[in-house]
This record gives sequence, C-alpha cells and structure tokens, in this order.
Amino acid sequence: SVRRVKEQLRRVPDKGLGYGLLRYLNQETAPDLAGPEPQIGFNYLGRFTTDEHSGGLGLRSGADDAMPLAHVVEVNSLIEEGGEGGPVLRAVWSWAGEILSRDRVEELAEAWFAELA
Repeated sequence: SVRRVKEQLRRVPDKGLGYGLLRYLNQETAPDLAGPEPQIGFNYLGRFTTDEHSGGLGLRSGADDAMPLAHVVEVNSLIEEGGEGGPVLRAVWSWAGEILSRDRVEELAEAWFAELA
C-alpha cells in the first residue's frame, strides 16, 4: 500500500543520500545493491495552476520510436490547481503496447487511483 511505501522511505538513512555512490561507483557494494530493473516508472511533474481542463492527459499506448520507453509502464503525474473543487491529481499512462493491452493498463490505473483515494 501507499502508506507502507511511505513508511519504508522514512526509514532510509539520510533520505538515501549516498546510495548512487554505493550502487554505481563502489565495486564492493554494487553487487549487493543491484536488483531487478523496475517495470514501472513514476515521474511527478509538480503542481500547476490552470484556467481550463487540461484535456490531453490520460492513457496512451506506445511511444515515438525515436524516444522509446524506459519501462514497460510509465506514469507521469501532476497536481492541477485552479479548477472548481480544489486540486486534482492527473496522470498520463504510457506503456509498451506489445507487452500490455490497454485493458490491463486501465485495470492497473484504476487500482492505483483507488489506493490513493
């Protein structure tokens, strides 16, 4: 759950400062810190003030061949402010269409938003 991840992050010493050095530059500790490559990438873009509904956010399959996805699923999210009813979380879901169907990604997106609610 989101709460469990939040608690785990709080237990990381010095907010993870030094991890990159130990993981990628120290030959003694790098093998111990190596793990499986993540299949989902999350990117929080920040808070934005808008006068209108942003429209173009949502689900979209694939990526431009010149810019392949780094993960099977990528989620870019932002907080949109300025509308009636207060701030709204928006997310753009991109995925490798040859690996996952739109229906499967919709299920994943619905479960993600349900956890956040």
